[in-house]
Amino acid sequence: MSIRKLYFLIYTVTGAVLLVLGGLIGLIIHNQNALNKSQAARYQSYLLADELRQSSDDLTRLARTYVATNDDKYEEMYWQVLSVRNGEKPRPDGRTIPLKTLMQEAGFTEEEFAKLKEAEDNSNDLVTTETIAMNAMKGLFRDSQGNFVKREQPTDSASQSGRAQRAESGQALALRIMFDEKYHSDKVKIMKPIDEFFLMLTNRTNSAVEVYADKGDLYLTLSIVLFAVLIIVTGVSYFLIQRKLLSRLSRINQEAQRILEGDFNTTLEDSSSDEIGILAKGINNLSEGLRQKADFAKSIGSGRLSIVYQPLSEKDTLGYSLIEMRDSLKKVAEEDAKRQWTTEGIAKFSEMLRTNNDLSRLGDLLIADLVKYLKANQGGLFLVNNANAGDVRLELLSCYAFNRKKYLEKSIQVGQGLVGQTYLEGEKIYLTDIPQDYITITSGLGDATPRALLIMPLKVNDKIEGVLEIASFHQLAPHEINFVEKLSENIASTLASVKINARTTQLLEASQLQSEAMRAQEEEMRQNMEELQATQEEMHRKEMENLQKIEQLTAILVNHHIVLPAIFN
Repeated sequence: MSIRKLYFLIYTVTGAVLLVLGGLIGLIIHNQNALNKSQAARYQSYLLADELRQSSDDLTRLARTYVATNDDKYEEMYWQVLSVRNGEKPRPDGRTIPLKTLMQEAGFTEEEFAKLKEAEDNSNDLVTTETIAMNAMKGLFRDSQGNFVKREQPTDSASQSGRAQRAESGQALALRIMFDEKYHSDKVKIMKPIDEFFLMLTNRTNSAVEVYADKGDLYLTLSIVLFAVLIIVTGVSYFLIQRKLLSRLSRINQEAQRILEGDFNTTLEDSSSDEIGILAKGINNLSEGLRQKADFAKSIGSGRLSIVYQPLSEKDTLGYSLIEMRDSLKKVAEEDAKRQWTTEGIAKFSEMLRTNNDLSRLGDLLIADLVKYLKANQGGLFLVNNANAGDVRLELLSCYAFNRKKYLEKSIQVGQGLVGQTYLEGEKIYLTDIPQDYITITSGLGDATPRALLIMPLKVNDKIEGVLEIASFHQLAPHEINFVEKLSENIASTLASVKINARTTQLLEASQLQSEAMRAQEEEMRQNMEELQATQEEMHRKEMENLQKIEQLTAILVNHHIVLPAIFN
């Protein structure tokens, strides 16, 4: 038997047993609910009958207390109890309904309700007696029509058997009729039908409870039997599953665990044609496929990224993923090598640019090392000369060819050749198809004919400081061109800084010379001022002396009455 059929049989039997068991449980619950309702109804019936008995006792107690004490509050309480029972005032639960109506709604049998009706009628008769007693306390006695009127004494207490007796007071009459043998007899008439009602109710409800209990026992017995059948079916099912399924699955689980741990060298021995046998063959195929993938992954991990792997099928997601991983690792390795090459180059040339301030030496080192780093053949570095605003030129600062320095003096006008065109347009030029004689016309780097030519503007902040030209016998890779493009910004920035520093040095020297000349002129002017001041002071002194002499001479002449010539006037 196949596992599918075995499971179908087990599930069918188990399901049928559970279905019947569920039905029995439903019947048990329904029977229990009916039993609970029956008991609740019996309890409610007891409460109603007890309320009738209790209200009768309360009326008796309150009426007797009133006639004994003549306290009006007991009379008020008496009528309060009676009003609640008759449905004239609300009950404690808030409903305003007569007790008789509640007893009708309680579902009593005709015999049971007749007993309660008899008890209620007897209680109402007793209320009449109690009403007579309480009115007698107020001096009210019934007349021949049954109405209560104010009188000195009752009609039946003035004379008896033809002779006069002493009149009986209202309270004495009330006490007598509330405690005489007739009152006790009427009280017993109320309690007797209530007791008979309790007996009838108990017998009826006990019978209903017994019926429900018998049904419950039957349902419970059937449930226990079904539980036993279910246990037997479960045990047999476990035995069959253990023999046909679990033990073999355990071996498959062990094999799967070995596969999970990475051991792909064992195989399952299961030649059956059922589902477990098919699963065992699938596990063996899985183990072999994973072993091949593990060998492929191991080769990738050891760095053999060129190894070939054939996926098991078009749906071999893991195999294709490993191939994609291999290809990605190859690409990543290549990209890492390129990035490392670029990073090391940027760091190397940045250090060179940072530590060299001599423009000529910097150009020689830069072009020579750049040609070697790119494994190119020739290179040239042109610097912008804009000293004459009307004649901007590109002058060759440094060049490198065939591992030796060529000292060439070359000046290119803006727009002339590829170098001049690069400066004019501000964009790089990369050529791979160069005619035999093209380089001598456009670049002027020598007689060799390169296979690739890269001309890069040295631009920073949209200002071109120079042009870099690289010629190579092999084509430059995109990352090499990007490297030169990134480096060109650093070179341009350094060239601008060096030119600014040189210009600043020149201006500083000129400023120092001008400062020294101005200090000399200031010293000379200071000395001239001192000499002029000394001369003025001497002239002022002599002038004062001459004035004193003239004054003295004038005084002498005036004293001697000598008339001076007109010249002194």
